[in-house]
Amino acid sequence: MKKPVVLFLLMALILSCTKRETEAEDSGKVEGYRPVYMSPDKALTVSVEGVEPLEDAGKIYWYYNYMFLTDKGKGVHVIDISVPSNPAKVSFIRIPGVKDVAVKNNFLFADNLTDMVVFNITDVQNITHVERVKNVYPVDNQMYPAHVTGDFECVDTTKGMVVGWEKAMLEDPKCRR
Repeated sequence: MKKPVVLFLLMALILSCTKRETEAEDSGKVEGYRPVYMSPDKALTVSVEGVEPLEDAGKIYWYYNYMFLTDKGKGVHVIDISVPSNPAKVSFIRIPGVKDVAVKNNFLFADNLTDMVVFNITDVQNITHVERVKNVYPVDNQMYPAHVTGDFECVDTTKGMVVGWEKAMLEDPKCRR
């Protein structure tokens, strides 16, 4: 007697899931990624600022008593870890579009969309931007969300430079990876 009830409930569940998927397909809306744009002037401007809250933690680089923690697409948090049980934020290096950092001989190297930027970190209380090497990274890296497969909104270069991607419901997206 229990088998028909369980079978009925299972079929109802399967049909309700199929109906929702069909409704989403019929409406042309799918979950995917939308580019986040910034004007080229703003996107290629880097600066050293006061402490900021961490929004989307990325890669970590440890150098002597400091940790450099990327905030995906936004910048790099400088954290003093000389007392490991009590890490202290020191500053924030705003680098739009940043994904990765490296440090060598008191210089921090980071990607800023298509360019590489270099900062002198000899004195972490007084970090300075010292160099920009243009067109190190291909612009193609901005045309699709990295490490993601599925639907995404095609990039419109007239809207600015792509500094990140956000998850969103998309109306009939034309791009897929």
